[in-house]
Amino acid sequence: MPDGSVAVSTPFSIRESASGDVVRLELVGEIDLANIVRIRDRVQDHLDAAPTSEVVADLSATTFIDSAGVGMLVGCRRAAAETGKAFIVTGAVGVVAMVLDTMGLTTYLGHRP
Repeated sequence: MPDGSVAVSTPFSIRESASGDVVRLELVGEIDLANIVRIRDRVQDHLDAAPTSEVVADLSATTFIDSAGVGMLVGCRRAAAETGKAFIVTGAVGVVAMVLDTMGLTTYLGHRP
């Protein structure tokens, strides 16, 4: 960086919780090429589980999303539709909400504030 400071990325983590047949995945940090496979695999694991009817991706603690991350969210929604289940995005704020809105995906992903 020009001023001599060093940019530090936020470590990524997934916090999981369930209530009945709804699974919530809180995605904490940056969603980018480095972690999309991990997220996609967790979503798919839950979509494959018999009691799950809906997977909620909570982006309230997501600080950044790149095009690979957006593509992964779209792929998760498609995978859910193919299994007759739901994949919903919730909590996107700031730059993450702006990216989803700019790409016209807010409604498609079922975004809930």
